[in-house]
Amino acid sequence: MSTSQFSRLQKWANTTVEELYIFFTITMLKSRVKKLTLAEYWTKDPLIATHQFSNYMSRDRYLLLLRILHFNDNTTQIPGERLHKLKPIIDHLRNTYSSVFVPFQNICIDESLVLFKGRLQILQYIPSKRHRFGIKVFIICDCETGYVLDFIVYTGATTDIVPTRELGVSGAVVETLMKNYLQKGHTLYLDNWYSSPLLFDWLHKNGTNACGTVRKNRKQMPTLNNKLQKGQIESKHTDIMVAIKWLDRREVCMLTTIHKDTMEKTGKTDRRTNTPVLKPACVIDYNKNMGAVDRTDMMLSS
Repeated sequence: MSTSQFSRLQKWANTTVEELYIFFTITMLKSRVKKLTLAEYWTKDPLIATHQFSNYMSRDRYLLLLRILHFNDNTTQIPGERLHKLKPIIDHLRNTYSSVFVPFQNICIDESLVLFKGRLQILQYIPSKRHRFGIKVFIICDCETGYVLDFIVYTGATTDIVPTRELGVSGAVVETLMKNYLQKGHTLYLDNWYSSPLLFDWLHKNGTNACGTVRKNRKQMPTLNNKLQKGQIESKHTDIMVAIKWLDRREVCMLTTIHKDTMEKTGKTDRRTNTPVLKPACVIDYNKNMGAVDRTDMMLSS
């Protein structure tokens, strides 16, 4: 590659492991010390100067390393492979996450959004998330600690999953993330994008219970059409599964292979009637365990 006489590449000197540690430390610290431009981290303006950056690495050296930094060989990229440049890092993180921690009984799968507002083919918009714009990631978490056990970066049709005709795309995401945790007695919590009778039956056959909200029009869902008063419940069940419709401020449909269609006290009292507030047991457990990915989003938001 030819370079001009004024290019920073003319000043290139081989780096070391110690220098790369400093480079990545500065990169992570930048997310905590907000500046308007990259150059401002090395500014000498006394009003906005942060001297720690220039104490450890010069601006030109940092920009040179940033320009040269690669994690994979560009010449081996397969057309359409959108994560090629980061694949070694992603694979290393996924293997490490799953190998250093054994989850408790309850685990959950949900979507997370990593903030990014630049130009990117895989950029997603999810209005319900804190950032709204970013890179969508399917995450499996331990409910007790919020620890991320594994993740899949969404890249559209090239997402690293193997779709199955029976379970569909959402079921394939669950099958991929759960491959290390089947036949171990876990209970998996899901939202209505994943939940279906077919998936829950597959999980039960693989030694895993499941609980989650569900759409009424899912394939093989029973008909739950009774008109309910607030607080009332309707249910239908098979030998292994219970489908529940409960009316709170709106209709809530649940599917579970671990709960019965019973109502339990929440520990709260209705201010108007002074009676204990009751909810289906599956709704109480779902609300308690589905917050793990939200905690991960909260930590990532900074």
